[in-house]
Amino acid sequence: MKTKIQTLSALLSALLITELLVLGSCQNPLDPPRDEKLADGRGSFSLQIGGLNLGRTILPVTAQNDFAAYTLAFSTWTVTGQETVTKDRTNANLTEPVSLRAGTWNLAVTAYMDEAKNMPAAQGTLEEIEIKSGAATKKSLELKAIIKAGSEGEFTWNIEYPSEVSEASIRIEPLDTKTGTAEQSLYFIGGTSLVDKNNGSAPLTLKTGYYRVTFSLKNGELEAGCVEYLHIYQNMKSEFSRTFTTQNFTSRDFILFEDGTAAPQFRASTLQDALDWFKIPGHTKANVAYIITLAADAKLAPFTLDSTNMVKSGVTITLKGEGTEREISLSENGSLFTIKSGYTLVLDSNITLKGREKNNASLVQVNQDGTLMMKDGKILDNDANTSPRDAKDDISVGGVYVSSSGTFTMEGGEISGNSSLGSNFANNCISVGGVYVSSSGTFTMKGGEISGNNGVGIRSSDVGNYYRIDIFGGVSSSGTFTMEGGKISGNTSNTSSGGGVSVSSNGTFTMKGGEISDGVSVSGTFTMKDGKISINKSDLYNGAVRVTSSGIFIMEDGEISGNTSTSSGGGVYVYSSGTFTMKGGKISGNTSNFHGGGVYVSSSGTFIMEGGEISDNYSGSGGGGVYVYSSGTFTMKGGKISGNTVNNKWGDASYGGGVFAIGTFTMEGGEILGNTANWDGIHGGYGGGVHITSNGTFTMKGGEISGNTGTGIIRGGGVSVSDGGTFTMKDGEISGNTSSRQGGGVYFSGSGTLTMEGGEISGNTSNNSGGGGVYVSDDGTFTMKGGKISGNTGIGSDYDSDGGGVCISSSGTFTMEGGEISGNTSSGEGGGVYFSGNGTFTMKSGEISGNTSSRQGGGVSVSTSKEGAFLKIGGVIYGYSVGEPKSNAVKNTIGEVQNKYYGHAVYLNSYEKRETTVTPAQNLDSTKFGAAGGWTE
Repeated sequence: MKTKIQTLSALLSALLITELLVLGSCQNPLDPPRDEKLADGRGSFSLQIGGLNLGRTILPVTAQNDFAAYTLAFSTWTVTGQETVTKDRTNANLTEPVSLRAGTWNLAVTAYMDEAKNMPAAQGTLEEIEIKSGAATKKSLELKAIIKAGSEGEFTWNIEYPSEVSEASIRIEPLDTKTGTAEQSLYFIGGTSLVDKNNGSAPLTLKTGYYRVTFSLKNGELEAGCVEYLHIYQNMKSEFSRTFTTQNFTSRDFILFEDGTAAPQFRASTLQDALDWFKIPGHTKANVAYIITLAADAKLAPFTLDSTNMVKSGVTITLKGEGTEREISLSENGSLFTIKSGYTLVLDSNITLKGREKNNASLVQVNQDGTLMMKDGKILDNDANTSPRDAKDDISVGGVYVSSSGTFTMEGGEISGNSSLGSNFANNCISVGGVYVSSSGTFTMKGGEISGNNGVGIRSSDVGNYYRIDIFGGVSSSGTFTMEGGKISGNTSNTSSGGGVSVSSNGTFTMKGGEISDGVSVSGTFTMKDGKISINKSDLYNGAVRVTSSGIFIMEDGEISGNTSTSSGGGVYVYSSGTFTMKGGKISGNTSNFHGGGVYVSSSGTFIMEGGEISDNYSGSGGGGVYVYSSGTFTMKGGKISGNTVNNKWGDASYGGGVFAIGTFTMEGGEILGNTANWDGIHGGYGGGVHITSNGTFTMKGGEISGNTGTGIIRGGGVSVSDGGTFTMKDGEISGNTSSRQGGGVYFSGSGTLTMEGGEISGNTSNNSGGGGVYVSDDGTFTMKGGKISGNTGIGSDYDSDGGGVCISSSGTFTMEGGEISGNTSSGEGGGVYFSGNGTFTMKSGEISGNTSSRQGGGVSVSTSKEGAFLKIGGVIYGYSVGEPKSNAVKNTIGEVQNKYYGHAVYLNSYEKRETTVTPAQNLDSTKFGAAGGWTE
């Protein structure tokens, strides 16, 4: 059996002065009698002397409530000077009321060993006692030893121990070295000076005050002992008795050092005893670090480090395992360690803190300016299985709970296997498996791992309304979290709140390094300066990073990669009112089975891209790189969206290898390049680079959309606009894109709208269906007010490659009010523009020049139905003239100019054409023949 050492908590609480104020006219039957005949302007005062629970304290033999006599000296100040009232009392009449004038009084109490009051022993004071007219006031105080030069008391002991003990001693240390008797060590066996183990007949005289007394015994390699707190009162004797048996002797597996010293401060047979050492007044020093080494596993009841009951503040306690891993397991429900103001707990090497099943608290709690430092070790296997309750704002945490003003620094070690079950809570409750950081709490993670923790919530209903429970697996923070290294992985949550990390409203998370998996949910502020968020696999919900309502995510560097979602937003999902700002870093290699392989921006969500890269992501339906939903907003000022892929996995077309926009996309800079929309052999697709549809808007003010590809039956290698989508190009470049069908650069259909005010669409290629630069069809509308469409190519058989620059078919509309269509090539008709169907092509100004076709219409080829119309009322369309670099021309496959009946400038059906330049003053009308239509040269 290990030595049982009592705690000092009762002593310290007793040392506090308690105050009771009795108001009103009713007498409490437990109170002492009071003066019922108080004169006007007077009140009564009653005194009680508080008793001490002896605990681990050695007190005088005479108890405080049994002194022979007392003097009560009251004093107050009036306008005429100091007024005093003195009363003599014994134990028999100590509580008798004293009548005092209404006002503020001070009281000094002296206790004596004798009735003659020649032997004062203890004293105490009360200040600012408020005496109210007609009221009774009662107060209690503790008397303390009178400490003055020359005053002394006595100490006697009586201990028993087995005969085989080889060494036994007592060390007496003054807590105040200036007023107390100097430290001395006395031996019963095995040293000098030798004293009797029973000195009742020869007491030791000590100066009045307080001492730490250590009894130490050895039996070979085994030890026993205890530490006590001694009170020496003037003229009084304090006695101690203890019997040690063979069962008290054990190896001292728990050794306490003051950091930087070689000699142990204390050796204990239990961790509880080692920790209780700090509770004894005078043991600890402010701003000093201590180390406890563990040579054995330990079981520990919930323990609180708190300056209010552990005497000193600014104390650091480090736990280390000796030789191998040492486990500290929780013996009963509660937090194994609660760290409060002024204390720091350090978990060093070879230490495991182990929880218990169906616990009702976190394994470690840090609050009220307390600090936890984890350099190594483990915090694991705590199951915070909360019972039903009916209170708002409940928090259930499995591993570590960092409360208000608490600080947690993690440099290594592991927090794993913890869980939290929140059930039947009221509204706005939180359940966290690993670590929770509350508002004004601080967590800095420099290393280590938070893994395999689980958050579970069971929702209950009240009159049909479901309570809200936020459930998190690894980390949830409403305070300040800085991650500089380490790993948060393998954590789970049974809701979308966040398997890995959740940053709650008003919380801040700064990631400077390390790795997070299992998802990040942000409704506060998350700043990513480095590190990696990866390997998230969401079977139910969206995105490795979820920026929820009012959340802010700022990405300056780092990587969000290798994540998978069976729904939308493989890498990032920005919810309503959330904001994601990307200034650097990379969102890459993520997969979504539905929309937004890299990024999904939901209704009212905002994504601002100023740099960085969204690359090599994959989606199974729309937006291999980015998907912007209705009323969502994406602003691109820099960076790259590149190498992303979309496949039509769900029996529908593929949309937007790089970007799919139903919401608003503004491109002011940056690049959308090298993206691909693939064909599954059945359904086709749209927009190798960008697809805009369903009232979505894309405004291009700069930047580049280039090198994108549509394979199979894909329309719009660079950009596709359909079904009410709007594309406005004011600047920038759409170049080098390739489509397997219509619109190498841009494809418009289904009431989509393109307005080109500047910029350049160049070097794009369509295969087998025309519109190397731009293809407009099915009620699509293209208005060109400026900019340049040049160097584009339509390739294919004679009838499937029309419109090297622009192809308008079916009911498409093209209005040219400025700009230039030049240097384009078609292997079919219309090197510059091909127009057919029942739509309209109106040229009001601008220039069509330097284009080439292999069949008819080097500049423009028109093949309309009765409803269609081509009108030129301004601008210039060049014909062919030898030596004119702006000539449009019809050439055969080997580059020879065809000078008869092919319409170098304009070709209208098979009966009207213009071979020479059509000047700005000359008009053309496809609905009229001959000179009336301007066809006579």
